[in-house]
Amino acid sequence: MALLILLPLLIFALLFPSAARSQAPLQRVVITYSSRSIASIDLFVAQERGFFREEGLDPQLVQVRATAAIAAIVSGEVHALGSIGSAVRAIQRGAPIKVLAVSLRRPLFWLVSRPELKSFRELKGKVIGTTTIGGSQHTAGIRLLRKAGLDPDKDVTVVLAGDVPTQLQALVNGSIQIGILSPPSLIVARDKYKMNVLAGAMDEFASLQNDLGVLEKNLREQKELVKRILRARAKGSRYFQQNERGSSEVLPKFSASTFRPLWKLIASRAPPLRRMGFRPMRRSASTSRWTLRSSVFRHQFRPQRSSIFLYSGRSTKSWG
Repeated sequence: MALLILLPLLIFALLFPSAARSQAPLQRVVITYSSRSIASIDLFVAQERGFFREEGLDPQLVQVRATAAIAAIVSGEVHALGSIGSAVRAIQRGAPIKVLAVSLRRPLFWLVSRPELKSFRELKGKVIGTTTIGGSQHTAGIRLLRKAGLDPDKDVTVVLAGDVPTQLQALVNGSIQIGILSPPSLIVARDKYKMNVLAGAMDEFASLQNDLGVLEKNLREQKELVKRILRARAKGSRYFQQNERGSSEVLPKFSASTFRPLWKLIASRAPPLRRMGFRPMRRSASTSRWTLRSSVFRHQFRPQRSSIFLYSGRSTKSWG
């Protein structure tokens, strides 16, 4: 009799693993991100729209500076991180981290100055804020200054000024005069506070941004957990690409911006996103296959079997 009761439950679990996971206790996972901006929208959407829960996960999204995130993942305090610039540099120094997915092929950063500073010539002697020295944001800002003919080591002073929304507030109160901003704070700076947008990194050079990196040890010992995190993130990315209203409702909760009239400008319309560097998640001919596209990594993601490209600092290989 017990066998007759258990057999249907076993068949159900095998045929519908996601549904079976939803009935089990949620597994807590900690994922870090460095700034409240549109770059991390896939994680925010996955949390708010329940895609992590569908995978049996209880996500703890923690905002932390990239250098601290590297130390935390190496020590085992977090399960995944989303700061690819710092992650790649740490890998090159020997950190046991693998980058599994990249969403952006262009840096979503613009150089913004206070209203009275209308040209690059006027930036000499001013203070520029950044989130992490040597991070993707800092690198983008430095490259834009150099392209304009300034010497970042001599002509400006670089200070740590918090994440993008915090930098916007620092611009407003004058503690810094130059910021390196991303949407939606960029739009708020331009339209509400009349800041000057001097240059954009997206149109100048390619650079990876918004990744998912994990510890090598976790790939060996918790491969199924890593796949579930990737699935939830992929669902969040696809939702962002296809659901304008739902995505525009999520972003204000994480961006610390209250300038509501601008949300129509920030909503996720496909052509602007492609120009910003987002590569859309698309459904292939097979209904069980998802495709994550970027200029560097391209992998086919199957719910039951995965091939995920890993960046080691020296070569790219797959595991399945």
